[in-house]
Amino acid sequence: MLGFVDIKTPYNPTFIEHVKTLPGTSWNPARKAWRVPVELYQSVVSYGKSKNLRIDAVVTSNVKILEENLSLPEELFPLQQKAVLAILRNCRHFVIFETGLGKTAVALTAARVAKCSHALIVTQRAIKAHWQNEISLWAPGLLADIVNYERLKEIDNPIIYDIIIFDEIHNLKSYTTDRYKNAKRILSMSNNPFVVGLSATPIDKPEEIYSLVDLFFPNRFGYWSKFRNYFFDVEHHRDEEKEWMKIKGVKPQRADELRDRLASMCSYAAHTDFENHLNPLEVEIIKLKTSVHFSNVTSINDWMRHLKLSSPDKISRLKEELKLISDSKIVIISYTIETAEEIARELSHLNPILITGEKADRETLLHNAQSAEDAVLIASLKSISTGIDLTSFTLCFIVELSYSLSQTTQLLGRFKRLSGKHSVKIKILTAEKSVDEAIALSLKKKIGSQKDVLNTNSSQQTLLDAMEDDLNELRDALKEFYDEDFSGL
Repeated sequence: MLGFVDIKTPYNPTFIEHVKTLPGTSWNPARKAWRVPVELYQSVVSYGKSKNLRIDAVVTSNVKILEENLSLPEELFPLQQKAVLAILRNCRHFVIFETGLGKTAVALTAARVAKCSHALIVTQRAIKAHWQNEISLWAPGLLADIVNYERLKEIDNPIIYDIIIFDEIHNLKSYTTDRYKNAKRILSMSNNPFVVGLSATPIDKPEEIYSLVDLFFPNRFGYWSKFRNYFFDVEHHRDEEKEWMKIKGVKPQRADELRDRLASMCSYAAHTDFENHLNPLEVEIIKLKTSVHFSNVTSINDWMRHLKLSSPDKISRLKEELKLISDSKIVIISYTIETAEEIARELSHLNPILITGEKADRETLLHNAQSAEDAVLIASLKSISTGIDLTSFTLCFIVELSYSLSQTTQLLGRFKRLSGKHSVKIKILTAEKSVDEAIALSLKKKIGSQKDVLNTNSSQQTLLDAMEDDLNELRDALKEFYDEDFSGL
C-alpha cells in the first residue's frame, strides 16, 4: 500500500456504509475524514458521483513508500528511479530533466506504480500524440485526458483525477497569465493525490521560481516581497517619473538555504549525468561571405531583417553542401516558416518532408521521415523543438538560429537522447559579421565547443544556478562585432 487519501464529504449514510466495506479504510477523527488507500481513491470518488454526492475536500496525507516492495522498471536509470520515488513520497514535485532524459517516463512510471487510473495531462497541442505513445509504453491502461494549456479553463471538476501532470511548466511561470490562473483554480479546487510539473528548461528568474513554487506549494515561501527580500540582493532606483527595483542576484549567505529548499521540491538531471549513455553531437559553424552589408542590431526587428537578407546565400551554400553528402538522413531547420518553405521549393527534387507550425498531421509527417532510410526533413524551429525524437537522423543543418540560446539547445536535445544510437553532425550556417554569427559563437560556447558535444550544467546545480538571461549572453556576444549598447534588444 502506497499511502492514503483523506476524504471529507457532507454526511451521507449510504456513502459511509460503502466506504466501510473497502479494505484498508478507516475514520480519521483528527481530520474528521475517511482515510482511504490511495489506490482506491478513484473508485470512492466515482461512487460518490454516482450518488450525486459532492465531495467537499480531498486532503492528501504523505504517501509512505515501502521501497523494498516497489517494482520499478529496470529500463529506468538510477536518477530516473530516484525521481519516481520523490514523486511518490512528496505527492507534489517538479522534475527538471534536460531534453531527452526521460522526464515523461518518470511521471508516467510514478502514475503506474501509484496505481493511478485517471490522469489529467496538460501539454502543448503539438505533442499530444507523443504523450499517447508514452502512455502505452510506461503506463498502459491509464485513462488520460490530454489537453493543451488554452483548454485549462474548460476543466471544471478536477477532483476526478488522481494525478495531474503539467508538461513544459515554463508555460506557467507568469502569475498574470490566464494559463497560470486556471492552473491555480484547478489545484485549489481539490488537493489531488499527485501533481507533477515537468520541464527541460531551468526556470531562471526569481519571479518565475516564486510563481511556480507558489502554484504547487501555496505559501511555502510566503509573500513574493518576503521571498525576494530574504533571498536576493535588490537595488532600488528612482527618477522624476517612477520608482523601480532590480534584482541583482541571490544573497551569498542565503544561497545554500535556497538550494536546499528548492531541491526538496525538485528532481534534477542533466546530460552530463548520463554522458556515457547519450549519443554525441559534433557541432560545426560554417561562415559564409555575403555581399549584404549588415548594420548594427539593437532590436528584434533588426535581427529578423538580418535573417531575411542572409537567407538566399545560406540556401545556396546548403545546396552545395548537400551535393557532397550521401547515405545520410538529413533534417534542415530554419527559424522562420518562410525560409523553410523556400528551402523546400529549392530542394523539391529531393522530395523533402516539410513541417511548419503546429499542424495536426505533424506526427504522421514525422513518422514518415523517421521510417524512411534517406529522408530529407525540413522544419521551422518552433514546429520541431519540443516533443520530438530526432535520433534517427545523422545530419542536421541549422540555416537560421533563434536569438534564444535555450530554444536552440532544446532543439539540439532532440538529437542527443538516451534512445540515441549514433553520433549526429550539426552544421550551423552563419553569415560573417552578422548577428547570427554572434549567436552561433555564443551557442557553441554554451554547449561545450572544446568537446564538440552538448555539455550543459550538472544536476548538482539547481534552478538557482541558471539565473543568466539568454539575451544578456547574446548582448555580450554581439559586442565582439559592434560597439553599440544592446540594452534595447
